Amino acid sequence: MKKKICLLIFMSLFSLISFGQDLNFFLVEMSNKELAPKFKKENNFIVYDGKDEREFNFFKNYNILDFFQAFPDSKRERTLNVFMFVTKEKLFGENLITTLSDKFIKFEDVTDFKVELNNSYPNDYGTTSPVANLGFPLSLSNFDYVNVPKAWDYTYGNAEVKIGISDANIDINDIDFMYKTTFLPGYYESPIYNPPYSLSNESWHGTATAAIAAAQGNNSHGLVGVCSNCSIVATKYSWGTPGTYTNPTPNLNRLLQLAISGAKVINMSWTGHSYSPPSNYTIYQWIFDEIYEDYNVVCVGSSGNNNSAPGLLYGYPASYNHVISVLSVNHKNEWSQEVVNDANYGEISLFVKDMVSPSVVTNYNGDGPYAFNSWHTVNSSVDICAPGYSSVIYPWYVLGNTDNGKPLYYGSGTSGAAPHVAWTDGLMFSLNDCLLVDEVEDIIQLTSKNLESINGNQNFIGYSGSGKLEVGDAVEFTYESMIPNGNAVIDSQDFWRFNFDLSRISNNLTLSNLTFRETNTSTFKAKNSIDVIGNSDFNPTTGFIDLSIDSGLDICSTSQRISNTISKKEVNDYDLIKRNFDKKVHLYPNPNDGDFRLIFNEEVSEEIEVNIFDVFGKLVFSLNSKETEIDFKLNNLNSGVYFVKVTSSEINESIKFIKK
Repeated sequence: MKKKICLLIFMSLFSLISFGQDLNFFLVEMSNKELAPKFKKENNFIVYDGKDEREFNFFKNYNILDFFQAFPDSKRERTLNVFMFVTKEKLFGENLITTLSDKFIKFEDVTDFKVELNNSYPNDYGTTSPVANLGFPLSLSNFDYVNVPKAWDYTYGNAEVKIGISDANIDINDIDFMYKTTFLPGYYESPIYNPPYSLSNESWHGTATAAIAAAQGNNSHGLVGVCSNCSIVATKYSWGTPGTYTNPTPNLNRLLQLAISGAKVINMSWTGHSYSPPSNYTIYQWIFDEIYEDYNVVCVGSSGNNNSAPGLLYGYPASYNHVISVLSVNHKNEWSQEVVNDANYGEISLFVKDMVSPSVVTNYNGDGPYAFNSWHTVNSSVDICAPGYSSVIYPWYVLGNTDNGKPLYYGSGTSGAAPHVAWTDGLMFSLNDCLLVDEVEDIIQLTSKNLESINGNQNFIGYSGSGKLEVGDAVEFTYESMIPNGNAVIDSQDFWRFNFDLSRISNNLTLSNLTFRETNTSTFKAKNSIDVIGNSDFNPTTGFIDLSIDSGLDICSTSQRISNTISKKEVNDYDLIKRNFDKKVHLYPNPNDGDFRLIFNEEVSEEIEVNIFDVFGKLVFSLNSKETEIDFKLNNLNSGVYFVKVTSSEINESIKFIKK
C-alpha cells in the first residue's frame, strides 16, 4: 500500500513539472530595449507584471515559459533590442507583431533551428577516422562503437584530472605517455621509471591499457586515448610483494597510494577469481570502502577472462562493492560476417556487434541467434559492458608482434574493456570535478544501451550489467546536467535490478521511454523541471521511483566538494610524487589558440629562460624575462601538443599545453 501512495504522489507531480516537447522559440526585435515588458514567475510560467492594459490583455492569453534579452553582450544597439520568448503557442510570434506593432517590430520563429555538435576527431584517430590520420594505421572502431568522438565535442580531458593505472609498467619513452605520466616511486628497478617494454614482460600490458585510456591525441603519433588530455599516475602491478607467495594485498595497498596521490579514477585490469561471493572477503572490501568514503575515487575493474557458466565465478577486485565491474562486448562485425565452422554447432559468426559472447550460432533454429558460451567472466556483480574483443593493442604494433608469421595487432580481454569505462569517468570529472562516485556510476549505467533484450544474449540476462557503455551520451549527460539551461536526457532503457540516486541535476531532466520494473527504488531530483515522455513505465513490483523539484538545489557548494589532495607532509609520508604541490609556474588557458599566459607564484628575482618545444623536441620559440606574468601570442603554431620549459637557478619545470 505504501508503494501505491508513493506512485500517486509521483504522478500528481508530473502535472506540475512536465512540459512535454511542444515548446516554441521566438526571437523578437523591439523598437527600444527600454520598452521591454515586465514579467513575474508564477508556478512554471511567467505572467505580465506591467501597467500597460493592451499588453496585459494580450499576454494573459498565452502560456509563456521564459522571456529574456537574447544577446546582452552585443555592442550594437539593434542587436540589444532583440529578445527571446519561449511559449506553448505556435502563433504567438505572429499575433504579437500584429497586436503590439508599436513596440515589437519583427519576429523569427527559431523553434526548428537545431544546434548539434560535430563529432571531434584528432589527427591520430586511426584508419576509421574521417579526417587525415597521421598516427598508426590501426583501427579504433571500438571507439566508434561507444561514440567516443561525440564525447570529445565536450572535452578531451583535463591535465588536472589524474587517472591511476595499477596495471603494470608503462613505457614513457613513447611520446604518447612521455610528458603525462608519473609513477609512485619505490617499485621500479633501474632505470627508476621503466625498463623498455617487450612481449616477454608485463610492461606491454600496462602500455596497452594506458593507450586505450589516455594516449596523447593530436600529436601526429601513435593513437589517441579516451581521456586524451588527462594525466596518468601509475604503479607497478605485482602479486606477492614482499615475499614470493601469491596474494593481492600489495596491489590493494597500492590502490590506496594512488587514491592518496590525487587520482580521480583508478583502473584495475587485473583479476583474481573465486567461486565465493564478495561477502566472503570483508577485509579486502575495507580498502575499497576507504577509497570510496575518504577520497571520492572511482575504481574500475575487469570482470575477468575466465569462461564459466553465468554466476558461478567471480572476478576480483571487480566484484567488490564500490568497484565498477566491466565485462567485454563485441564491436567488430555485422551479423553473418567472419563465419567459421564449429564441430559441435556448425556455422558460427564471430565478434557480432552487441553480443556478449564472441561466438554466435548462425544456423540456430530457435527464436533468433544463439550464443553458446562467453570467453569472459559473467556474473551478477557485472555493472556494464565495454569493447573487449578484437581491439587494437598498441605495443603489439610497435613491437611487431606476429602469430605464425602473420601480424597480430588486435587482441581480446576484459583488460581492454575496463579502461574504456575508467577514462569515460575521467572525461566526466574533467567537466565537473564535483561529481560523486555514485553519481558517476549511475550516469554511465543510466546512459548505457540495453543488451539483454537482444536475441543472442539470453544466456547472460542478469549477468552482463546495465548494458553497453555509451561514452558520448555519458559525457553529454554530465555537461547538460551542470550548465544553467541544460537538459540532461536518459532514453530507452529497461532497469529491473539497479537502484539509482541522481539528486543534483542543476537544471532540467528528461526521462524518455524508460522502464523501471521488478525490484527498483530510484530517486531523481532536479532544480528546474523533470519531463517524462514516450512509453515510460515507472511501476516496479518492489520499491518506487521518486521524482522531485528543488529550486534551491545547491549543486556544488564548498561543503559538498570533496578534495582528493592532501598536505605535503602526508605525501612525503607515503613517499609519493609531489609535482602538483610544488609547481611554481602555471600556464593559462590550456588548451588555447596560441594566446596564453605564464603566471609565477612568487616574484621573479632573476632572469628566467623560457623555451617552447613541439612533441618531436624541436625548439619553436624562446625568450628571457624577469616578469611574473608573461603573455604569449603564438597563433602561427600548428595545432598540436607543445612543451614549455622554464629554467632559472630556482626553477626547472616543464608544462604541456595544447594548441587548438
